[in-house]
Amino acid sequence: MSTSVASHWLMPRIARFKHLYPEVQLHCITQDTDQGLQESRFDLCIPLGLAPETGFQRWQFAEEVLTPVCSPEFAYKHQLHNLSAINDIP
Repeated sequence: MSTSVASHWLMPRIARFKHLYPEVQLHCITQDTDQGLQESRFDLCIPLGLAPETGFQRWQFAEEVLTPVCSPEFAYKHQLHNLSAINDIP
């Protein structure tokens, strides 16, 4: 899993999981690339992109929401008056 997913999603949940399932051994590896996914050995993986379609059972973990952010100065300098209009660009 990515460093940000481990830090912001997984870590706050680890204590409760360990309390509920003390017999489960966790080994968490964070990396910010999906390189070598096919060759890796794991029981559960949260990849950055889509897992390969062969050799894995997969399901959607979460829907990603991306929000553009900039300073007022940057928006003025680049004439970005209506960032929501970006969604209308094909």
